[in-house]
Amino acid sequence: MKKKTLLKKICAACFCTLFVVAASASAAANSGPTYWEYAPSFSVTVLKDCPVTVEKENLTFDFSAPEQKKDYSPQAKVTALYQMENPSSTALKVRMAFPLIGSLSELGGVQITANGKAIPFQTFMGDQAAGSGASQNYYKDDGTLNTKNLSFDQIIKSVNENTAPLQKLTDTGKLYQISSGGKSCRLQVDFEIDPKKTAVLSGTGFNGFSFDKGGNGKIGLTGLLAGDVQLPLKFLVVGDDIKNLTVGAYQEGSDTEKLPGVTPKIETSSQGTKAFINEMMQSTSEFAQQYLSVVEKQIDEKIAEGQTVISDSILYDLCHENHVIALVYEVPFPANGHMDVTVSYTMRGAMNTHMASQPVYSYGYLLNPAKNWAKFQNLNITVIPPQKAPYVVNSSVALTKSGSSYVAKFPSLPQKDLVFSLYSKPQISADDKPRSRNRDPMITILTVFAIILGVILMFRLIRKIYHKIRTRKET
Repeated sequence: MKKKTLLKKICAACFCTLFVVAASASAAANSGPTYWEYAPSFSVTVLKDCPVTVEKENLTFDFSAPEQKKDYSPQAKVTALYQMENPSSTALKVRMAFPLIGSLSELGGVQITANGKAIPFQTFMGDQAAGSGASQNYYKDDGTLNTKNLSFDQIIKSVNENTAPLQKLTDTGKLYQISSGGKSCRLQVDFEIDPKKTAVLSGTGFNGFSFDKGGNGKIGLTGLLAGDVQLPLKFLVVGDDIKNLTVGAYQEGSDTEKLPGVTPKIETSSQGTKAFINEMMQSTSEFAQQYLSVVEKQIDEKIAEGQTVISDSILYDLCHENHVIALVYEVPFPANGHMDVTVSYTMRGAMNTHMASQPVYSYGYLLNPAKNWAKFQNLNITVIPPQKAPYVVNSSVALTKSGSSYVAKFPSLPQKDLVFSLYSKPQISADDKPRSRNRDPMITILTVFAIILGVILMFRLIRKIYHKIRTRKET
């Protein structure tokens, strides 16, 4: 009878401990995304002193287009229409910039026009934007902007406007193409380079590379050839040629078992680096290919910094990481003339479920760069909300509901930058406030304490049982 009682105690202790651990794990597993953000937008600015004035700006945030399922926040088409005037008696070419924080893969929707005609623009990429973590967020939990990460002067300063020739990336390179005669296998390609004189661009098909950390220039590339129709694995050598090239064909999934009867075929030719980079970019983003010269510049800088192998994963990061970017263009103004300049693009915001039980979507637009114009007056703002969140519940400036939209008019630039939040209800009531959050540090501490206490109790009970059994055996 006593044995059964002891067994029940052990089971109970184990069950309690497992219940606490399982409850904690379940809470973590059931937690969905609680914060997701894109950087705020900036207004257009002039890059140097000039007499041009902004007589009127119509700024529209239109969320009425069909929503993109891939995004955590509804997308807005932002259109900024500037009515500008050149008050001087001299014709001017005014250099303007539209600064932003984003990735090259997201720039497909940018359109810039002057008097209704599209004008070309150059793209300059600067520093990588602030990383993840609450302290790096552009929006605070209350929906306001974290301005320490949004210094306009720092953004302009960090944008690289260096038009000097490329330092390391030559116009052409030596192309290596390796095939296996239609046999499925894993290819291991090894060679040596002079890190100061050579860099390697590995094309699609290679899924790994290694290098000797001793700095002696030993490089290894790994790739797979599979299927009936096979394209050769390619890499481009920029600078001095490689040395001591060896290629081995191995069984798929093996690092040591060579594939019998397979002798890899190696072909070489000359190819332009721009064409090869463009081919690598086919798998990254259709939009990023429009900014080939920008990517080429970034690769050149990485090689200059000592990066000897540029893989497609590195290229993917270059196209998808958030950077400081400036789109720079020139607008010709006739003497004493007017121009209507329009910038339109797609804008994303922050999704936050800390503030309410349903998502709150926040969007920011920094107005302060417009202070660089000689004069700025008459700002009109229109927000056309999405169906899923049709109400503005927070705004840094006064927005008035007009039908299904929100509007505001200012005779000059407001003192504050614009940030507004959208919600599914007219206001966030007490009932909408989340009652509990896994992020609460006290809950985390209590959960950990309960787990530790359960383990201690179980250990003490097992120890007690062990001593009783041992005592019985001795007697």
